Amino acid sequence: MYLNAPGLPPDIVPILPETNTFKYRYKNKTIFYISRTQLPLLPTYAFTANKIQGQSLKYAIIDLASARELKPYM
Repeated sequence: MYLNAPGLPPDIVPILPETNTFKYRYKNKTIFYISRTQLPLLPTYAFTANKIQGQSLKYAIIDLASARELKPYM
């Protein structure tokens, strides 16, 4: 899935904060209006070592900081 936002390169997806407000009634008496701002995230995917074996990738981002061992392989 590709998203092309005006003014941005086609491979850049902006993540903008969204604010939602809802009403909460405490013990059927006091009413609170609660607002929260969150960053919506897009679903993504990952490959397991078994799935990627034998495939060629044009580009790859490899995070070695999260490796559990000091023997990462590609």
